[in-house]
Amino acid sequence: VADEEAVCEGLKSGKIAGYGSDVFEFEPVTRDCPLFQFENYVCTPHTAAESYENYAMTGMKTAQALLDVFEGKEPENRLV
Repeated sequence: VADEEAVCEGLKSGKIAGYGSDVFEFEPVTRDCPLFQFENYVCTPHTAAESYENYAMTGMKTAQALLDVFEGKEPENRLV
């Protein structure tokens, strides 16, 4: 999550050419979000990672993690 005020300043000054995100500093987002005034801002509703490739990769990594556990190994991307 970015500092939206700083992003707005960067977009306004031209130091940031464009900005895209699928999260907001404050959620749920409201219509008066200052980012919405910029034409070079793109937002998606928490769907930026949704793609066929990502779903396939997630499935393969999940299956590998299960195999690792069954074989007594530490899964590669274990969360504690």
